[in-house]
Amino acid sequence: MNRRNVILMFVILLLSLIAFAGIQLKTVNVITLNGIGYYEFPYGNGVLVTTELVSTSFQSRGVNITSLIYFVNRSEGFLVDSFSPYATNVSEVSEILIYNESYAVINTIYVNISQLIPINTTNLIEHAKANVTILHGFDITGWKFFNNFTMGFPTSNGIVYVSLGVNKSTLITPTKVYTFNGTYVTNVYQTKYGLLVITGIPSIASSISLTPLSSTGSFNSAIYLLGKWNISVVGFEGASLEQNYLIVSNASSTLILNVSNGKVLYKIPVAGTIIPSSSKIVNDTLYVIVGSNLLRVNLTSNQYKVINIKDIKTPLTVSFANHYIIVSGVNYISTDPLLSEINTIIMYY
Repeated sequence: MNRRNVILMFVILLLSLIAFAGIQLKTVNVITLNGIGYYEFPYGNGVLVTTELVSTSFQSRGVNITSLIYFVNRSEGFLVDSFSPYATNVSEVSEILIYNESYAVINTIYVNISQLIPINTTNLIEHAKANVTILHGFDITGWKFFNNFTMGFPTSNGIVYVSLGVNKSTLITPTKVYTFNGTYVTNVYQTKYGLLVITGIPSIASSISLTPLSSTGSFNSAIYLLGKWNISVVGFEGASLEQNYLIVSNASSTLILNVSNGKVLYKIPVAGTIIPSSSKIVNDTLYVIVGSNLLRVNLTSNQYKVINIKDIKTPLTVSFANHYIIVSGVNYISTDPLLSEINTIIMYY
């Protein structure tokens, strides 16, 4: 078995350490985890970390990839759960959707690597299987295995399931079932006005992740507040929900929508990838990461400022804490996608 370690260096960002020239960081602990690190998600007083552990079998001449979920904070790190492949040459990706500090859903998508030729969205959905695990605190309180591509989204009313077929999506709520023909549901958000649903047909080739529901490629999309309004977005490149605002990026601009009625409040000529949970409102100012930029919008004066983020082209994770924005993302150093690097930038706001 091949083992790789990911060393997570947790830093405490103290206001007293802010120097005029920049921010000094203090390492408070070093924790070693098994696997190759993929994603980090704020949870409780720390973060949930997903890693992938690769093993090879000489008998079956195959490769297996196991997903590991850890919880880590400044003082400790422990394994929450692991997801092993059900057969040789089955790969998996685990992604976590956080509802609050003590309630989350772990979505694990299983794919037989040998069946993904050619690699495209239809082929992936036809052959994928899934496991949806419900996490309360650090206890597994339920799970379901699906023989098709299914993901769960946590809401205050229970789990909303999205099941994907070929050019078809089924959204299952605790009270009603919705069918979307000719498209895929890519995101589901709970709002005080109802469920906000984004649909489209993303391309695997232009995606950061294997799962269409976290795709960051550009595609045509429709946005619905179920039973109330819908709009179309050409060249959709991601969205983030913050309070009563949905921030949407298309091929040429960033749109800020009023969730209650779907009206576009702002159209700002800045485009790029927007990932979920990459926005925050502080007082009357909206902060959102759009591609390689930090967009700062004053919601009362209608003024905005664009700040370029050096060495990041496509964001992967965004966290807000104690007046800091922590952005991890890909920087493409040539036209060859294999020649890229992952950088983490910390900004003070």
